[in-house]
Amino acid sequence: MQVHIGLWIKTASGDLTEGKSLHVQTPEEALAQALSSVGLQASPIANRKLQHGAPASAIERQIKNAGGAMDATGAFVTSATLLELQEIQDQLKDQSYYVQSLRISHQGDDLRFTACWRTQKATRLELELSKSELVSVIQSMTLEGYRAIDIGGYCSERFEDTDAKYWVIWESASEANQKQIVRIALDNDERVKIFTELRGDHHPIARQAFFDSQDQIRFCEIWEPTDKDNSPLWAIFTQPPERMPEQFFAFKHIQCQSVDMAQSKISLDKMMSVEWRNVAETSDFKVLHSLPQEILISAGRELLAQGFEPISMCVSDGASGNQHCAAVWRRQKH
Repeated sequence: MQVHIGLWIKTASGDLTEGKSLHVQTPEEALAQALSSVGLQASPIANRKLQHGAPASAIERQIKNAGGAMDATGAFVTSATLLELQEIQDQLKDQSYYVQSLRISHQGDDLRFTACWRTQKATRLELELSKSELVSVIQSMTLEGYRAIDIGGYCSERFEDTDAKYWVIWESASEANQKQIVRIALDNDERVKIFTELRGDHHPIARQAFFDSQDQIRFCEIWEPTDKDNSPLWAIFTQPPERMPEQFFAFKHIQCQSVDMAQSKISLDKMMSVEWRNVAETSDFKVLHSLPQEILISAGRELLAQGFEPISMCVSDGASGNQHCAAVWRRQKH
């Protein structure tokens, strides 16, 4: 159904004049436009599956209630509570779905988690760590031959709790003695200093930002040494989400690897971080951005049905027209 709104405009003389009718997109049209922006269209097979498929399992219902979806290639949620995240993580791990990325958002005063799972490579999630616990975990996991692929921090739902909590996701290192550099809770000056020091012979793997209890933005980052003979193209930006579409366009020739949104609970300021990096994989990458959450979820269901797996995803608070949700999807080329 198409919806049109007729506008009546008061002219300088005080008369009411009928203005141009505005077309308001239906959810179906908004979904079609989002898919079209990455060269895809809604799959009739996927639609029939959603309408006439087998009854959803308990885990599928729980994921759907947390603003997500699940299919053979992966799963995602966009608004899980901490308890829901832990329950979903345990059940998906038992079915060989492995967490790939984790992000934080807030619904009012409530903390929410956005997460992506894949079925390709086993990972290990450490959650709810203090800063000292995280430092200890990084040391022990590195010695055991693991490689950090995602990291981040957040403040508790109890705003009077001034201690930040952290998470980290690990996978088995593909090379021995991988010399990662992991930094947590950096202020902006420290972030710039690290970038200046490392950009010549390292490249970023992940950046996540959060606002601490004093409303100061903090950064968590992972860097790895660059192979001089096979240096990847890469870029990383943190800026207000309204300015990020121009960066997505400028770096569309480089594979997007991660997206993140930080929002202050006090000032409501938002800062978006995006990392691009070409990797030696024959994969089809799709990036959705500048979308309201409900369209991001609908598009995610379609992409799962078409064989894509979720790599990174972030959502933000705000009215539908003021959301800046984004997601990175990948499908192996045959």
